[in-house]
Amino acid sequence: MCGYYNFIAVSSSKIYPFKGATGVLLSVSKYSVQLVTIGIRGYIFTAMAEHEPQSQIRILLFGKGLLAPTLTEEKQISLRKFRQEAHDFKKGEYFIGSFKDDLDILLQATEDTEVKLFKELSPDDVISDGFEDVQDAFEKMHIYYPELTMEDKMGLIHYEIPKINGIPVVKANK
Repeated sequence: MCGYYNFIAVSSSKIYPFKGATGVLLSVSKYSVQLVTIGIRGYIFTAMAEHEPQSQIRILLFGKGLLAPTLTEEKQISLRKFRQEAHDFKKGEYFIGSFKDDLDILLQATEDTEVKLFKELSPDDVISDGFEDVQDAFEKMHIYYPELTMEDKMGLIHYEIPKINGIPVVKANK
């Protein structure tokens, strides 16, 4: 059975759950995939994923320095100038977080993307993304969006590192 199951690309005998890693397919049904994969340092993992198939995994780019707070779960939101096809995540949807810290990791939306005008953002919205206040967010976001105005739609993407039996699939050593 070929196709994409959220983050996991499935072929007849191999799975590619992370960039460059392979696994052995144990079972596939319409909405579930069970696999064994060898992870970092040679640990063997068995994972079961049940979800609706999606046609392709999306990639969300993150700037340098944002990997560490994501791995420690201090950062679980990303504020973006909203584009429907790029930022309209649904609760439970998997996507790849591609960090300029030279690592791609699997992330999962914890709720549907919230869309607001920039001028409607609350201090809590921007502080949770690491900004000091709304004015700080507006000034710093001009680096990525030079044409940004207070009337632009913004997407608040809430996410987490997926967990298997309550254990994050990747985390920082503290």
